[in-house]
Amino acid sequence: MRGLKFNKMAQLILEEKIQHGNIMTGVYALVYGGLKANCYVKNEPEDFTFENVCDWTDELNDETLIKVQSAFQETEAYKKGQAYLADLEASKKKETEEMMNTVSMNTELIV
Repeated sequence: MRGLKFNKMAQLILEEKIQHGNIMTGVYALVYGGLKANCYVKNEPEDFTFENVCDWTDELNDETLIKVQSAFQETEAYKKGQAYLADLEASKKKETEEMMNTVSMNTELIV
């Protein structure tokens, strides 16, 4: 049995390995990052490759994959990342609304 550790190291590995727009790469990267980070903090040698982890991940059932994802989503790093993305989205929305109001006012001046 192997453990997963979702710390900053795991987050960096996840970001490095994930291919944006391809959800399955995220699952592989999440498990790989968790395994590598666990080995690092326990000062244990890594006896697996990314290819091994992809093969192992393919063998996991949906219930187990959901548990892995849930464990990651409970980390502070994940929560902070989600908060940052929400703030970024709100900022973009506000900027778009302000731009639309400016365009609307300029259109009224022209008419």
